[in-house]
Amino acid sequence: MWVAIVAMVAGSLVVAEVGRRGAAGTLPRNHLAGIRVPATMRDDTAWARGHRAGGPVLVATGLAGALVGIAAWPVEVAAGPAAAAGVVLAAAVLLVVGVVVAARRAAAAGGER
Repeated sequence: MWVAIVAMVAGSLVVAEVGRRGAAGTLPRNHLAGIRVPATMRDDTAWARGHRAGGPVLVATGLAGALVGIAAWPVEVAAGPAAAAGVVLAAAVLLVVGVVVAARRAAAAGGER
C-alpha cells in the first residue's frame, strides 16, 4: 500500500507544481505538461491566460491531494490496507475533479478574445 500512497503524494505534488509554474507564467506552452486543451494550445497568449485562470486550482488540488494521500499512512497503520486504499482513492478522485475544473476554467479563459 505504501507504493500507492507515495505515488499519490508524488503525483499530487507534480500537479501542484505545474499549476504553480503555469499561474506564475514560467511554464512555456508545450505538449507534455500543463493544461493542454484546444483553447490554451492555440497560442502563447491563450496559454498564459488559461494557466492564470486554472493554475491556482491545480495548486490547491495538488496540495489537497498530497495531504489526503499522506493521511492514508496513519489510516493504514490504524485500520489496515483496505481503509488506506479508500483514502488513496478519495485523493485520486479529488485530484481528477480539480484537474477537470482547472481545465474548464483554462478553456474559458483561453478562449476569450
